[in-house]
Amino acid sequence: MAKIPKIVLAGYYGYGNLGDELIKENIVKSLKDNFPAVSVTVLEKKVFGRKLFERKMSGEKFGKKFEKKRVVKKLSRYNLFKISKELIVSDIFMLGGGSLLQDRSGLFTLYYYLCLIAVAKIFKSRVVLFNQGVGPIKNIFNFKLTGLIISKADVLIARDRDTQAYIKRMISGKKKVFLGADPVFYEHFKGVKGAEIKRRGAEKKIAFAVRNWKKDKIKDKITKAAGLLKESGTVYNIRFHGERDSLNSGEVKELSWAKNKDIWDIIRQMDILAGMRLHSLICGAISGIPMVGIGYDPKVESFCRYMDIPVLKLSELRPQKLAQLIKINIGTKVDYRKKTDNLRERYIKSLGLIF
Repeated sequence: MAKIPKIVLAGYYGYGNLGDELIKENIVKSLKDNFPAVSVTVLEKKVFGRKLFERKMSGEKFGKKFEKKRVVKKLSRYNLFKISKELIVSDIFMLGGGSLLQDRSGLFTLYYYLCLIAVAKIFKSRVVLFNQGVGPIKNIFNFKLTGLIISKADVLIARDRDTQAYIKRMISGKKKVFLGADPVFYEHFKGVKGAEIKRRGAEKKIAFAVRNWKKDKIKDKITKAAGLLKESGTVYNIRFHGERDSLNSGEVKELSWAKNKDIWDIIRQMDILAGMRLHSLICGAISGIPMVGIGYDPKVESFCRYMDIPVLKLSELRPQKLAQLIKINIGTKVDYRKKTDNLRERYIKSLGLIF
């Protein structure tokens, strides 16, 4: 019997952040589609959408040799003993998608992932930084430490060109940095089913996708902008990370869902999306709706530049200015397909670098 390749996949999984859960699902699905014999162990905090996840990865389409093997298993990201045991017998360690290597959200997260990379190298696993968005890393010690450790990885794949240049600077050109794309671009549509929001005549549907951000009173400004838009249509807030993304305003209808896949039905019903979260904009681009970006982070500004989406930096954000930009772009015809197809192709090519 042929040896089943074993992969350990790490990311910010199991915390209820929809963007990260979509990354996980698309990485696992793309591995299944392209390397059906692979075995994947996912490190995550807790179960999130477990039934859907495991059903997608059942072995029903595999060859007889692998029919009785468990294709995907999960492991607590905090059980370092079990993680070490898993890495000893694994062939590949993947740091999968997202902006995992940064010190903006605290040092623990950065050091945790750097530690995993170092342990994987000690146990002689092939280390792949898979379509990563790296930075910002503001502390000079953290910047140099991160560069030193990721330079030991076997394969470096950046999510976008800005990240590619950032990693090259970080490792001083010691290793080639490949260009990939966000794993969510692997997503395909087969039609809209059971849309949560029903169209009613000419009523416009305006969506925000904010994130909890204490600086600059962002939520207050967005809430005021929503109030200025109430005559233009119904205003929604699509929560990508649960209650923490709520606007808590009577002017806005909060939206959530039972399954990850429902997000596509919701977004495709909108006439425009003003997105602060990167993956709200990615979902909007794949869905083909007009958008406005709220650039709280370089990754949002970078994506908006690439897709030719109007974006407001935080220093420019004013309720009136945001509302006016939304009114100008609402209902306009957009076609992102050429660029989203290109990003999907870049992602698929990156899969060939794993082994």
